Amino acid sequence: MATLINKKGFTLVEIMIVVAIIALIASLAIPGLLRARLTASEAAATANLKNIRDACINYYSSLTPPNYPPNLATLGAAVPQYIDNSLSSATGAGNPKQGYFYIYNRVNNFQFTCTAVSIVAGGRQFFVDESGVIRLNGAGGNPI
Repeated sequence: MATLINKKGFTLVEIMIVVAIIALIASLAIPGLLRARLTASEAAATANLKNIRDACINYYSSLTPPNYPPNLATLGAAVPQYIDNSLSSATGAGNPKQGYFYIYNRVNNFQFTCTAVSIVAGGRQFFVDESGVIRLNGAGGNPI
């Protein structure tokens, strides 16, 4: 009488097919996730520039005679604060906030500029001044 052998488990070919399918799905999904992260960082950078611009206008309005702050640290150290410490200290590539750091420059008492610089090579840069219009920086850091 013949006995039936009941083998349970997967063959090597079946496992290889499943791994190939998972690799294919991952190769399609990962670029989209990376792009979504980059887009979110850019949106955060423009929102931070709006916050910096609003803080500068509030600082300007609170002084007699009016003038813009000398640096971002002044906005973060004021009581009450105009911007939070994580944004006021994000002034270099070593201390970014959400993938960007910010270069603030008071041109004179009545003008300022602020540029959001991506820590990712080839990332887009954004620019704002006292007008409040956020611009995309072109080659050489010049506003478009």
